[in-house]
Amino acid sequence: MEKKKIDESRPPLMALNHVSRLCIDVKKSLEFLTSGFVETERAASLDLEGAWLFSYGVGIHLVQVKDEDKNGPSWTITSRSSAKT
Repeated sequence: MEKKKIDESRPPLMALNHVSRLCIDVKKSLEFLTSGFVETERAASLDLEGAWLFSYGVGIHLVQVKDEDKNGPSWTITSRSSAKT
C-alpha cells in the first residue's frame, strides 16, 4: 500500500475547537444532541436562530437555515424511535 504524502507547507490540525452546522430544525437537533452535549449561552449579539452546545472539549454551533436555504447542507437527525424499519 502506498503511503500518502504529508503536505508540510500547512500546519497540522492540532485540535478541533468547534463546528458550525446549518439545521432545518434546530429544536430537533438540540433534542438529539443534548443527550451527550450541554447547551451553553450564545452571544447576545447574534441575530439568528440557533443553539450552542459543548462537551468533550468541542463546541457545536447549530444555525437555523432560512426558508430559502432549506435545500442547502444540513444534518438529518433520525433517532431510533423515529427511524422507519
